[in-house]
Amino acid sequence: MKRSTQLTRTTLARLRKQLHDRGIQQKTVAAEAGVSKHMVSHVLAGRAVSANVVATAKRLIADAKAKACAA
Repeated sequence: MKRSTQLTRTTLARLRKQLHDRGIQQKTVAAEAGVSKHMVSHVLAGRAVSANVVATAKRLIADAKAKACAA
């Protein structure tokens, strides 16, 4: 069970870093996902679970990568 939890924390840490590195704010993720900024914060900290928030964050990161490559 610990290994599974550690992988989740590692994944969330990586997601937080990618959002930060690309200048994507939690309020942007929240607006796109249709949830509160508090919910995004809780998900990224591992205190809540939301596939919608994670999927939205990943999509925004992918969009930012695509824009960076096109520029």
